[in-house]
Amino acid sequence: MQMDHDFHNLIVRSTGNSYLIEFVGRLYDQISRIRFLTLKTHSERYSEIQHEHLRIIDCLLRRDADGASAAMADHLARAHATAVNTFQKATLV
Repeated sequence: MQMDHDFHNLIVRSTGNSYLIEFVGRLYDQISRIRFLTLKTHSERYSEIQHEHLRIIDCLLRRDADGASAAMADHLARAHATAVNTFQKATLV
């Protein structure tokens, strides 16, 4: 979990956007809870997340802004879908 947080924090800070940095900082506790609950019930996401992060890093290293943007959008969409699935299952129990 700490490496995941560090990865996201590095990406956010590298933007140099003080508003984004502050916004994400304020959301950190809520995001951490969601990550914990999601990964607790969807352990298969660990390896998927690693591949998604590597894809983002690869695009950034190649200075492929469009690829990085697409990889980040895909990563966020998958994270969102997994979180929604987690909370839907929780409300059914």
